[in-house]
Amino acid sequence: MSYGGFSFIFFRDSVTENVTDRKLPSHQIVLNLLKVNPMRSREETAGIMGKTVRTVQRALDKLSGEGRIRRIGTARAGYWEVVQDCLNVSEGIHAEMENER
Repeated sequence: MSYGGFSFIFFRDSVTENVTDRKLPSHQIVLNLLKVNPMRSREETAGIMGKTVRTVQRALDKLSGEGRIRRIGTARAGYWEVVQDCLNVSEGIHAEMENER
């Protein structure tokens, strides 16, 4: 049976689904997305997250202020470098504590 009109096909990026877990705070989602593609724009990041560009900017400001990311290059042609990932750091600390026992 055909109804005519338009049909849509949506493709999902499995990496994006894993990175944008809705239970995580916005700044952690932004950090995860930057790990996958550090050249992603604020607008693109906001679209993936389903948030506003301002929300993404607040997350970038927070991460930058904490020293977890830094901007390399210009605003237009640059990219974000993930400096420190708290999850990896906490895992390293946990491993060190286990070794001391």
